[in-house]
Amino acid sequence: IGGMWESAMAGQGAYWVNGVAYPDAGGNKAYVMMGWNYERGVGEAIHSFGHRSESIMARLYGQWCQNSRCNTWSRFALFDQNAPGLGGVGNVHFPVNGTSDYDYANPGFVQSNADAWLTYPNLNDTTRSFNYHEWSPNDVDSQREYLNWWYAHMPHMPGRAPDFYLSNWWRYLLDVDQFKNSAGTTLQLTIGIATVATTAPLNNEQISGTIEVRAAAEVDGALGRVDLYLDGVYAASDFIAPYTFAWDTNTAASGPHTLTTKAYELQNGTESTAPPIAVTVSNCDPIDFNNDTLFPDTTDVDDFLSVFSGGPCSTGPIPGCNDIDFNNDTLFPDTTDIDSLLSVFSGGACL
Repeated sequence: IGGMWESAMAGQGAYWVNGVAYPDAGGNKAYVMMGWNYERGVGEAIHSFGHRSESIMARLYGQWCQNSRCNTWSRFALFDQNAPGLGGVGNVHFPVNGTSDYDYANPGFVQSNADAWLTYPNLNDTTRSFNYHEWSPNDVDSQREYLNWWYAHMPHMPGRAPDFYLSNWWRYLLDVDQFKNSAGTTLQLTIGIATVATTAPLNNEQISGTIEVRAAAEVDGALGRVDLYLDGVYAASDFIAPYTFAWDTNTAASGPHTLTTKAYELQNGTESTAPPIAVTVSNCDPIDFNNDTLFPDTTDVDDFLSVFSGGPCSTGPIPGCNDIDFNNDTLFPDTTDIDSLLSVFSGGACL
């Protein structure tokens, strides 16, 4: 599907992004697909992403006025030919000084306040003269260089702007599912306080190996990310739902640990904390039971069964064998240690 259009959105709530929408494909989550064309260059690829961006921003602001500053997006995309003296940065086809489609190397000068967009939302009407050498000083690839310049001016600051939209438009461009129902809707009436809960693992659960930590978070406003803390120390962030983290418990000591997730809201910078989850890490010992640096090999199993039954270790006292509580559950000698050894030895889990 993506290869048939420059971009296309699928999933529940999908809408036009310079390609038809496929709301019945992809489940509940909306996402954008883009095809890769090996016959075209990087300039064309970011050109396609630019049309995707235009579609998202025009929908978000409710309209795109081609000849006026009716909203912030229209002000950004305005070019001089349509509104002399009021040009902003321009759009994908028309630079601020463009007079026709794809006019990326126009030597003509116009007045523009493009510089002000680099510090948005601190926007002002100070202008200066611009022509294509602003983005293509050496005439290497005027389309690609213009679009890089265009993206660099895309608002990207934290917090909420005076128009009650996020000051960072890239969040809208990349997190389409969160904002798919926000057409023409500002953050003006939102509170901006997130709620978050750690949904996996369960409280007081015994865990081993690599597990998935999951969090459910929502906010009346704009959710920025969910952070994971292990024993009070920051571990990782996930920026787009569903919020999941892979935790290799082999990097932690066996025994009790605490998992905490925190949700960060974008417009006010507030952070909410989920109740901590207590878990017990119970990882098995390394499978080189006899510490002969050869593993996995059957002598480790032979030595374990020998020591388990009160016999000797083949590597003697030095380096010697490990203790027989292979699964570190503090219960030994018991048959679950044998079961765990055989499971891990064959590539399975610690029991």
